[in-house]
Amino acid sequence: MTLGRETQERLLRLFTAACLLVAGLRLAALAMSGPLSWDLQLRHNELRLLEQFHYPREDLLLAAGIVSPANTVYPPHAFPWLWLLAPFADFGLNQLWHGVWSLAALAVLLRFAWGVGAPLSRPAGWACTSGTLAVAANFSTFRLGQYGLIQMVLMLGATLALYRGHSARSGLLFGITLFKPTNAALMTAVFLRERRFAALAVAALVVTASAVAVGWWSGHSIAALLAITYPPGGMRFTADGTSLVTLVAAWGVPPREASLLCAMAGFAVLFGALRWVDGPRDPLLVLALTGFVTRISLYHRPYDDLLLVFLLLALLRLWIVAPSWRTTAVTLALTTTLHLPSRLVTSQGAMLAMFAVWTVAVVLVLVEASRGTGAERRC
Repeated sequence: MTLGRETQERLLRLFTAACLLVAGLRLAALAMSGPLSWDLQLRHNELRLLEQFHYPREDLLLAAGIVSPANTVYPPHAFPWLWLLAPFADFGLNQLWHGVWSLAALAVLLRFAWGVGAPLSRPAGWACTSGTLAVAANFSTFRLGQYGLIQMVLMLGATLALYRGHSARSGLLFGITLFKPTNAALMTAVFLRERRFAALAVAALVVTASAVAVGWWSGHSIAALLAITYPPGGMRFTADGTSLVTLVAAWGVPPREASLLCAMAGFAVLFGALRWVDGPRDPLLVLALTGFVTRISLYHRPYDDLLLVFLLLALLRLWIVAPSWRTTAVTLALTTTLHLPSRLVTSQGAMLAMFAVWTVAVVLVLVEASRGTGAERRC
């Protein structure tokens, strides 16, 4: 059942007003919250140790006679890029520096969201922009000192460069984005599907050079650093996540093996599903599908829900182009999951319900795109 134009305009304005209200309330809560940047503090401590030639893993530190709580979960190649995001000895300066980078990334993301909706109508542009702004993970990024916004812009830039034929630029951005593999690693499927081997070679060069530099600086081989970062029986922190890795680990599979199993399944699903967005490729649909598969199949926590912002934008675009009560219901359901407090999605039942909503949303977007509803276009 379709919606009349007048009804749709009213709903768009109501949606925009509700999102702006939620964003305002979240901003007020952020301003009144306690100590900020807990995650950034961990990275700050790890980087200061590395500056003194000590790789921040507990076993290596103890062997060097250093007692420190540092025990990084980031891979070796991440540290040059992490250092650029926290280069100062003073933690307060690093908080400010992180805030500037994250605000700039948010501005880029909001500009992209406006570009998705505004060509359709000004109310559509405001709906896409406000919907993106109100996502709870935006505020978690600032509160915890996470890198989600920066990562999303890097993923966006890599994807747009890829489909505009700039292989070297795309590979460079992808290689940098891989400083957090759980957000970006599955994008490899997109490059392989497009046969952009030159871009993959550039990304591999970026990762290898970064890892070699860190190994040389700290005095350890890359193999040794990888082995100590991802040891057998390690990665127990995945039990605290909200993804399929957490569920599989809860069923008795060791965390490291659960992570590998889910990653392989996610890669296969993403590679196969990309056929739904065959030529001409729509970068937004590719990002929506990649973000969805990544969010579900790799280890993540609620602050990583930013991976779903592209799915939200694709669904909003579909809702605007082909309005119906079905697309309205799915859009509202997806938006609701992106605003739930993290304490409400820790049980297996809640996680499965949330995954079901996301799956319905991505299937709806892809099916409508395959039918040529006009809800897909080049970005």
